[in-house]
Amino acid sequence: MRARQHELIGVRASAASLVGGSVVPIFEIVQQPDAKLDSRLNLIADSGLTCSLILNPSVGHFSGPGEWRQLADFLQTSGLIRRHGLTVLSNASADHEAMSAWIEGRRAAGDDFPVDIFHEPDLSVRLSGRTYRSIRYNIATDRTIPAAYGLPLSGLPVVLSVDPFPALPRNKDYLNLGESIFNSQVAGFRSAGYAGLSDFLTLGRSFQVGGGPAYAVAIHLTYQVGSMVRIRHFCSDSNETQDDPGGKFLEALEKLVRFASDSSIRTNRGLAAFVDLHARQHFPGLGKVKEFSIMNHLEVMARAISV
Repeated sequence: MRARQHELIGVRASAASLVGGSVVPIFEIVQQPDAKLDSRLNLIADSGLTCSLILNPSVGHFSGPGEWRQLADFLQTSGLIRRHGLTVLSNASADHEAMSAWIEGRRAAGDDFPVDIFHEPDLSVRLSGRTYRSIRYNIATDRTIPAAYGLPLSGLPVVLSVDPFPALPRNKDYLNLGESIFNSQVAGFRSAGYAGLSDFLTLGRSFQVGGGPAYAVAIHLTYQVGSMVRIRHFCSDSNETQDDPGGKFLEALEKLVRFASDSSIRTNRGLAAFVDLHARQHFPGLGKVKEFSIMNHLEVMARAISV
């Protein structure tokens, strides 16, 4: 996630069901940090849930060469480095030597935090197995990738990274998109040699700075069926103009609630929030729609991988 308002609030709202489990939210901070970001990340920590904060974002405000140092200063001075972990993106522009030196400097100063390596598709030839010490997880699209860097990275657990969300150009394109498999490995990732699973929720990997009024409202819902997690999209029908987003939302919501009732999928905080909105016929704004979709997905996956 990109540490935006409703993403942070959604994680905080679901924290009670995630604490003590196997879920570690990863946040890539893409905007200039402020007191609200600080407060929300501290509230998540207060709930007992530890996140991982990307040290060198590849998009947004801190994506330029050397910009990670500003973010590092914020994480240090705010004290968040002592409450959450770090994720280092390994890509062609990553300044691994300087980042690893900063990490070791903070550890020497008494800050204790886990560090994960997220191997992005454009792998960095400068990263060697000896660059970082005391790494918790490799996160990669294939468990053989860290071996290219040699020990000790090749001997560490690998979390499988996937992005199965079907990102389409326009919301109204989801109107006729059927149900699909989101993750078929929730029951078999361990036997395949992975320590865990990672995805980009019902948001997708792509990054957009912002958006304007939409012609359609689409709600994305994941749910478990047997040994798989599936996804379904509920889209409004009156998509000719940008008028009445609340009405569009209620059209999509009606389809979601009817599906949830007919299929008897297991409820959670996110799904219950949608059902409550339907009962009250209330439109809370599109940010809340994303928030409840995130909450639902976090709790679905937490339950699925714990079996």
